[in-house]
Amino acid sequence: MGAPRLDLRRCALLLALALPLTSAVAPEGPSQQCADDAGPPWEDDVEHFGVSDYFEASPARAVGDGDDCPAPLATACAAKGKLAAFLAGPIDCDDRGWFCRIERQDGFVPSDGFRDSNFAHCNRTNADESDADGHCHGSDGDETYGWWIRDHWFRGYAGRLTCCCDWNALKGLTNRCDYRRPVSTGSDLQTCRDANEDHGLSFEGTCGAHADVAFDDPALRADGQCWSVESFADPEAAGIDTDALDASETDDDDDASRTAGVASDDGSGAVAHASGGASFFSPSRARRAFASIFATAFATAAAALAFSSTG
Repeated sequence: MGAPRLDLRRCALLLALALPLTSAVAPEGPSQQCADDAGPPWEDDVEHFGVSDYFEASPARAVGDGDDCPAPLATACAAKGKLAAFLAGPIDCDDRGWFCRIERQDGFVPSDGFRDSNFAHCNRTNADESDADGHCHGSDGDETYGWWIRDHWFRGYAGRLTCCCDWNALKGLTNRCDYRRPVSTGSDLQTCRDANEDHGLSFEGTCGAHADVAFDDPALRADGQCWSVESFADPEAAGIDTDALDASETDDDDDASRTAGVASDDGSGAVAHASGGASFFSPSRARRAFASIFATAFATAAAALAFSSTG
């Protein structure tokens, strides 16, 4: 009976060690989190969020119809669902990089006002004298995307997030944009203080220097190179009262249901948040939860059998 008991013990131990693998970490590794990045340490996500992504219990909503995803996020959407793909990637911009703009969103504004407005669109009068249109940040490295998202989420840079492929597309679009550099494993990661600063690589091209480039916002085109998230940022970090948001959304759902002649409890709220709201169980989270529950139950049963056989 010694061998069977040993096998059961090994099974229980291996399953117990495998449990964290069924939980969520966002973005996927290896880590590019620097010392000054906001939020909890990435390697502690299982402890803080369990089977959930860090953004799961938030008002954030991926914009767009149904499960449709832009081409740069198609693989990620298929693997983890729309909201998780939009906020964690990975993105595939053919190594052209990316840029994101956070703009003011009515009803979702930090308690101390919009944070770090740093750019203006080039179709604005005297654009090079302004930074009033929001916060712009990007990189020429696709692999940095999820790490910038995570950092600015926990900084409470709240608003509507719009991201697009192609770092070079900023010419003629904005007067400036911050840059996040890639962080390599090893000594670079160990010594990195802030991947958003001290590199001299931000876009400072100005609108005047690219006056010969016609203004063309890729987010307004239908070529599938951009994506958006409403209510971006950790509400707590932004000082936003989520109870007030929930009450407002409930009132809006009730008004919409009455307008459509449908009872307010017919599931319309779920439809409104189907692309990734705070109160609904996403398919990706459901899969992780099921895997975690199954592994836990199996490991517990195996351990009980193993130790009961020792007598």
